[in-house]
Amino acid sequence: MALGAAAEGLGLVTGGSGIAMGLPENFRRKGRLSGAAGAWRGQGGRAAVLSGSCSGATREQVARHDGPRREVTAGALMAGEVTARDAAEWALAQGGLPLIYSSADPGVVRAAQERFGREAVAARVEGFFAETARALVAGGVTRLITAGGETSGAVVEALAPDALEIGPEIAAGVPCLRAGPDLVLALKSGNFGGPGFFAEAEAMLGRGA
Repeated sequence: MALGAAAEGLGLVTGGSGIAMGLPENFRRKGRLSGAAGAWRGQGGRAAVLSGSCSGATREQVARHDGPRREVTAGALMAGEVTARDAAEWALAQGGLPLIYSSADPGVVRAAQERFGREAVAARVEGFFAETARALVAGGVTRLITAGGETSGAVVEALAPDALEIGPEIAAGVPCLRAGPDLVLALKSGNFGGPGFFAEAEAMLGRGA
């Protein structure tokens, strides 16, 4: 909190994500941030999860997820055995909260990287999730949850929102985000959130709709 206050007025701040907890008070003092959690307007409609993180926390979240799940391996992507269109059509045909994931044990990931090349695998996986996100939103998904820093970055770049409105916190360091009139997002890095994060995010993104 002290570092956040000391960073007031700085054009660029780097460091641990905890520093961000102290930044909003700088704006509240100037009347530029209301801090009213009740102002958040959630979004109803279809929801889906895209998970590319291989962190321990995300793999547990994937394992605990009780909705429809579809694993997409790096090998399948590199071989052209599955496409973003295939995955999106599958998710849109499901009830509940469908999850599309490439999250795997680190050993499996290393094997794919050694076989196909680290950069090639990363590019193909990120491209897959970017295209899947576009297809899901085009198909009517209005609440999209992503797990993984690179995955989240690829999704935001693909959807290209003009701005992101920050809403209430789902888990430490993970807020709800409005990306457009009919689209809300939850973007998390790998180790953020508890075991039930996906369901919690779905509920929070729809709160007040």
